[in-house]
Amino acid sequence: MKRPSKNPLLIVSLSLVALLLLGTGVTYASDGAKPGDLLYSVDRLSENVQLALTLDDSTNAELEMKFLEERVEELEEFENEMEDSAEDKDADGSVDGLNQAIENVAKQEVRLRSRYEELKQAFENGEITQEKWMEIEEKYTELLGKKEDKLDQLQELDSELEEKMEERKQEAEKEQAEEEAEEQEKIKEQEREKENKQNSKSDNGDDESKDSEENEVENEEEDEPESEDDNSDSGKNED
Repeated sequence: MKRPSKNPLLIVSLSLVALLLLGTGVTYASDGAKPGDLLYSVDRLSENVQLALTLDDSTNAELEMKFLEERVEELEEFENEMEDSAEDKDADGSVDGLNQAIENVAKQEVRLRSRYEELKQAFENGEITQEKWMEIEEKYTELLGKKEDKLDQLQELDSELEEKMEERKQEAEKEQAEEEAEEQEKIKEQEREKENKQNSKSDNGDDESKDSEENEVENEEEDEPESEDDNSDSGKNED
């Protein structure tokens, strides 16, 4: 699938955001944040900035795998919290956090799968080496296995976990499809604008050509009476 090129202005803006976050130490402070924490949104923003600033597809996929691994680790943290608070009346907070973590894992898995399919196509087209592809495929399979193992463990704590995970995945796939449709529409719009500009230039050229032809005809018509007058004067002189 063809992806639209990244806007240079957007890249500059995100670079400034990255410098701001790094300069204030907020990114470092938010690194261990998990769903429900105050700085968790900053942590996710930092990840999105990294992805936006990464132009190489294989490096982008490696980042997506890294972020999926972090989402799975967040599940593990909530698993520990739920075990500690199994008889606690305040356990609802951990359950809410776990539900958010499940949704995050589902979304990240869908994003990673999209990148994986793009790189698979690139490998089949000879755009990346077999060694690089095998490295990506091995890591991808390992991550999905780790995710499934963690979900199996959490299943014992939440009997509805599998159903919740499937619902989140379907929602994430729907969002992913909508985003891809928007990207394709942007590409089509860019192509239409380019075609319209080319047609406009062609029409202008045709108009100029018509104007030139009309001017030539007018000039010829203006020259004809002068020619007749010249012939009349010539006849008088002969007389």
